[in-house]
Amino acid sequence: DTEEERMNPILQLLFIHLVLGAPIHQGPGYPDYHAPAPVQQYQPSVLCLTHYATVWETTYNQINTQVCTKQYKKECKIDHKEVCVDTYKPVCHRVVENKCYTTYQQVCVEEYRKEYEHYRETECTTLNKEHCEHRWEGEGNEKIWVVIPGSCVSNPYDVCKDIPKTKEKLIPYPVCNDVPIEECVDVPRDECKEVPD
Repeated sequence: DTEEERMNPILQLLFIHLVLGAPIHQGPGYPDYHAPAPVQQYQPSVLCLTHYATVWETTYNQINTQVCTKQYKKECKIDHKEVCVDTYKPVCHRVVENKCYTTYQQVCVEEYRKEYEHYRETECTTLNKEHCEHRWEGEGNEKIWVVIPGSCVSNPYDVCKDIPKTKEKLIPYPVCNDVPIEECVDVPRDECKEVPD
């Protein structure tokens, strides 16, 4: 046998050991793995070599990933706590205050003013008029109307006429003024102040 023929069985056994000892990757993301076919029995008369090549195929799968973030929400609540405060109460007492105010009262007085009145006054003057008895004396065309001696008497009579005159007259009239008058009254009121309760 030649050197090449002696080495072939050894190489075949080493190849089988490598193929059978290789890891088998199965599952998502790995290609389908097919086991190698069984090795033919060695026939000394016929030399056959079988070579196997492993081809890796990469596939990508879309994976949905849920990402969670932490958010904070502001919550408010009412805390009740006891607070002490000072309290006060009103204390009142009655006081009387004297209040004065001014009022006005109308006061009238009577005064006089001069006025002149025009009028007419009848004035009479007594006169004397002699009254005599008469008679005719003479004849024919010579007759005349003559006073009988000793028959005359004096008779008084009044002669009157209206004389315009003016006289002074005092006319009363009121004169009024507002006179201030101060009046005072007692006004009661409640005076209060706050004292601690």
